[in-house]
Amino acid sequence: MKGKDVEEVIGYAMGLEEDSIIFCYQIMEVIKSDRARKLGKAIVGQEKQHVLKFLEIKGEWVDPLRDRRELFLGTILREVMG
Repeated sequence: MKGKDVEEVIGYAMGLEEDSIIFCYQIMEVIKSDRARKLGKAIVGQEKQHVLKFLEIKGEWVDPLRDRRELFLGTILREVMG
């Protein structure tokens, strides 16, 4: 992902079928600013907590970020571009 432009990153991220934590780490590979990296790490930590809670409730794996990828990307891109 390093060296890709914003459109390529968005296109790649929106097409991912992987779980949210892997997705977060892959997007963080392209983040350069410390502020944005801290935000990304906080989101990953929060998603890990969500995953554990869903596993406890449902007893099965779920992807808690699947429906929020666009919002996540918007937040990260604002930090990177800002």
